Amino acid sequence: MFLHCSLALLALFSLSGASDPGCEELIKPVEDHSKLWGKWIFYAGTSDSKEQLKELKTLHSFWVEQTPIPDSEDMLSRFGQKADGKCYHGSVNATFLGNSSTDTYYYNSTTHEHIGKHLATCPDCMLWTDHFVSEVGGETTKSRGFRIFTKTGTLEASHLEVLKKQAECLNFTLDLYFANTTGEMRSPSTQTVSSTSNVNSDSSV
Repeated sequence: MFLHCSLALLALFSLSGASDPGCEELIKPVEDHSKLWGKWIFYAGTSDSKEQLKELKTLHSFWVEQTPIPDSEDMLSRFGQKADGKCYHGSVNATFLGNSSTDTYYYNSTTHEHIGKHLATCPDCMLWTDHFVSEVGGETTKSRGFRIFTKTGTLEASHLEVLKKQAECLNFTLDLYFANTTGEMRSPSTQTVSSTSNVNSDSSV
């Protein structure tokens, strides 16, 4: 986590959508963190990087379950995803700084950092947009991401139009990728991954 960079990154969020007065209402952060708790199913996402969007398109299904950490403003995120025919399960602590949060994932000898915000959006939806920093073989890459989760893995057409407008306000121009996800994905029966997220993998969700 590069917490010292967070203020600069947050400033970039405030500049997004400044040209459209309607965007101010569409990019407000979620202030009540309790609205983030529970299990969420990935529905769609995009990136400002063609390379990251290509990687996102390998994702078949993805769920995340978020719970508050006692005596803390932070939360624990347990997750499972299927990508390229393999399933990955893990957990990570999300550290809040005001209305933004930071996550760090360590796997395949690489570090992946996310600094971003949950934005207010449609009912039973969770919208996460972030700045992503990845270090692979000493090389650092940066991009922005836009992820939509719902309680069921489905979304009404009217709500999707609002989310598309939110993506536009945040200056995401690449197409949305829609995962083949349903609310029937199961959680792993066992969880052995530490909160620093060394990710385990297997062959089935």
